[in-house]
Formats: sequence, structure tokens, C-alpha cells
Amino acid sequence: MPGQKSRDMLLKIGDGASPEVFTTIGALRSKNLTLGGQSIDVTADDSLSAETGATAKLVRELIAGGVQSLDVSGDFVLKELAYEATLVSTKMGDSPIANWQIVVPTLGTFAGAFDLTTLELAGGDPGGEVTGSLSLASAGDFSFTAA
Repeated sequence: MPGQKSRDMLLKIGDGASPEVFTTIGALRSKNLTLGGQSIDVTADDSLSAETGATAKLVRELIAGGVQSLDVSGDFVLKELAYEATLVSTKMGDSPIANWQIVVPTLGTFAGAFDLTTLELAGGDPGGEVTGSLSLASAGDFSFTAA
């Protein structure tokens, strides 16, 4: 059975206005998207099993869902050279956190505030394209809308 063909994930950054307008700045070619969840242990002295008396034992209690996170990283090709300045301004600004949309073809769109944790830019691509790599880490609540 053949595997599903991969296409580029699109990177869109918001302009911070109200209503916010998102602009496609580029496409991730090699990519990694990680949905994570870290448990939050809320076990207390009274976190006892349903058994009573001497057979009751302390049991671990966790908050459902815990801490959810989304990390995205990969190599990209800029759509236009003007967006190179947008990325550098975001990374070098007072806060590298901006609203982003990550569009995964045939799957859907992840949206929310993301910290631009790593940005590398490169030139010299045979086609004259500006390439680079970046890493985004969710910096608050994020959503997913199925395709």
C-alpha cells in the first residue's frame, strides 16, 4: 500500500491587528510537529483508593489533559524576500512571541501564540531562494481545525 504523499506545511504569521490578518511567509520542507502533554500530579494525603480501612492505599491523581504543548521545527523556503525581515524582527523584538498558523495539508490548521525559539537563515540556494530553519514552541493556548 503506498504511503500518503507529503506536501509542504505552510507557515502563516499574524500582523497583531484586530481582526488579525495572517500572511503566508513560507513553507516547511523538512519538518517535525510534536504534540505533547505533561501530566500534573495532584496527589494529596486523602488520595485514597476505593477500598476502606487497612486495605486503603494512596493512589496517584492527575489533572486530565495536563500541560499541552505543540512544537514545530523544520527547514523552510521563504515565499518572498520581504518576509526575511519579518522573521528577524519577530525574533529580535521585545518578545519573539507572535500568533502563527501552521497549515498541514490534508490534516488541518494549528493556530495560537508561538515563541520563535530558533531562527537560522541561509542563502546560496541554486534557485536563488532564501532558505533557513526555525523552531516554534506554543506559548499559550492553541487550537486545531481539521481540514
